[in-house]
Amino acid sequence: MNLQNIDVNNDNMDFSNLNEWLPLEAIAQRYEQYSIGQLKHWANDRHQNGLDKVCKRVGKRLYIYESGFVLWIKNKKDCKAENKENSKEKRKKYMREYSKTAKPNLISTVEEFYNQDDDLTDDDISDLIN
Repeated sequence: MNLQNIDVNNDNMDFSNLNEWLPLEAIAQRYEQYSIGQLKHWANDRHQNGLDKVCKRVGKRLYIYESGFVLWIKNKKDCKAENKENSKEKRKKYMREYSKTAKPNLISTVEEFYNQDDDLTDDDISDLIN
């Protein structure tokens, strides 16, 4: 398996070696560190994660081009750490935007209503929002 001339993101990737197109089960047997469930998850999500360039469905079976799969794994980023950073930034941005537009006494007003024994009516809720 020669990975020197393979670029997963390049449309010029050569898929002519039919011996490298393996079903998911064969990939799972060859690379035991990846379970069949994990491979199926990646394959089903292939259009979002970039695996679609080296994973094709023929009939009901999914086939993965082995050299491309190895390169895809090699180039795969730590998505969990990246998503964690992105979600932190999104929360910070949301809180900055929310703090600019939120009514300062809204939280205390809502707490007052919840602390009362009376039931909230639709008019009370609309008064809170407006």
